[in-house]
Amino acid sequence: MNTCRLKSCSAILAAALILTPIAAHCADPLPQVRVSVADLNLSNPQGIATLYTRLQQAAAEVCGHEPQIRELRQHATWSECVRAALDAAVVQVRSIGLEALHAKHVGRTSQPLVARSAPEER
Repeated sequence: MNTCRLKSCSAILAAALILTPIAAHCADPLPQVRVSVADLNLSNPQGIATLYTRLQQAAAEVCGHEPQIRELRQHATWSECVRAALDAAVVQVRSIGLEALHAKHVGRTSQPLVARSAPEER
């Protein structure tokens, strides 16, 4: 019986250690970077591609320095931060073309984020 409790405690402790950096990361106020679209024509693929590159760079900037890949836990946390920041940015722009490009880049085949985010007409 003591062995079972010890294994349970070990599993809980291991889970806590894994989630602590993520919780600390999520508890911080969210930094933001403003990305200009004023010079872009979002009705053509070149403008959308340029904006997507800017959003990728801004997401990486917001999430901080990319850890080395061998730092698995830190790199996974950083990658999730970049993914979430990019997802949020794409939704904020409210462009079906940008959402389609983002879906292509991340391999998503489900319903676009823009369509799920708000029922308003675009």
